[in-house]
Amino acid sequence: MIVCSYKRVLLKSAMKVIDDRQNLICEKKKKVTQEITEMVKLLTNAINLRGKQLAYKLNEVCEAKQKTLNEKKVTLEQLSRLTDHCIEFVNNGIRNFRTYQIAHLSIIAGM
Repeated sequence: MIVCSYKRVLLKSAMKVIDDRQNLICEKKKKVTQEITEMVKLLTNAINLRGKQLAYKLNEVCEAKQKTLNEKKVTLEQLSRLTDHCIEFVNNGIRNFRTYQIAHLSIIAGM
């Protein structure tokens, strides 16, 4: 009977060790899961922040480029108007010169 009692104590002790190990594993799993969750939150927040910074910088760069292009467009429009004016001025000068030549030739021919 003593042997059976002793074996039962050993069995209970072994079962207790197994239960303790299982509890330890569950606690460790819970702790590691929490650590992973916290790390994911930190990484997600860092990625979101960096993404917002990149989007802001992109917006700044694009706005600067748009402003530069608009300024160039205005300058080109002014140059285009000035060119049109110069062409019109030269054409008028040529027409007036031809009219003058024709009138002058008429006067010379009429003499």
